[in-house]
Amino acid sequence: MARQRQSEMRPTTVQALAEAALELLDYPMRTSGVTVEQSIATDLPALTCDPDQIIQVLTNLLTNARQALEEQPQPRRVRLTARADDEWAQIEVADNGPGIADAIRSRVFDPFFTTKPVGTGTGVGLAVSRGIVEGHGGSLSLAEWKNGEGAHFVIRLPLHRDSVSPLAAQDEVGAPRDSGPAARTALILDDEPDIGEILATMLQKLGYRFEVKVTGEAAQAALAARDYDVVLCDLRLPGFDGPALYDWMTEHRPHLCARTAFVTADTLSPSSHRFLARAGRPVLEKPFRPAELRQLLAQLLPAAPN
Repeated sequence: MARQRQSEMRPTTVQALAEAALELLDYPMRTSGVTVEQSIATDLPALTCDPDQIIQVLTNLLTNARQALEEQPQPRRVRLTARADDEWAQIEVADNGPGIADAIRSRVFDPFFTTKPVGTGTGVGLAVSRGIVEGHGGSLSLAEWKNGEGAHFVIRLPLHRDSVSPLAAQDEVGAPRDSGPAARTALILDDEPDIGEILATMLQKLGYRFEVKVTGEAAQAALAARDYDVVLCDLRLPGFDGPALYDWMTEHRPHLCARTAFVTADTLSPSSHRFLARAGRPVLEKPFRPAELRQLLAQLLPAAPN
């Protein structure tokens, strides 16, 4: 989470950022019964930002809203709005959930503070999101709570009115999107449904067919039955975990080891470090961006059949 990389600033539009984030979350939003309403001003000037980083912020806020709504009765709604305010773009993510209690409102951006159940949240998403936005010269805040309303977050980013036209910026954001061969297949193993869903959505956009498993035993059965072009495996799982699965693959399906990468937030523990050094396989660290997944696939694909 503390890893730093140089921002890749380029022109884009709020609409393009919003569409990219919603594409990533389309499946979990639909399966949770959450409706996303958009109201984005059509005349917003372009932004100059790192699109992957701002998409990460929007994805985090939208995911938090979805999780807050999962135990709520219908209708479950998230509203994504954007407008220009003087020299700023103001993007708002609001839900009609239970809201955030007064007693903890001042702590929601504190690192490692979370109200989610054990094993569900790390408490770093909002802290990292605020750091990203502030790194762009903007701000991320929690709007004042009104009785009967849910959580309401506000992103403010500086506009660059003379940088590029909104239409040209929209085209540039869409240009680098990859479209991998439709015949390629992927097996995803992750016991966190949200991570598995996000990976599946990203791979689907790249043209992959995929299967998602939440236990090592289920992944073992799938790997015993067929081959995959790419295997994306969580490192830490209850019971039959990533290292155990990889050791089984080494003995029973060795040709698949060269197509395997690990997806984890646990690269610093001694046991994880020893295993990853022994396996010598690529690692996708959580939280990850679409561009990092594409780079990982580029590493794995030379080992996959044409």
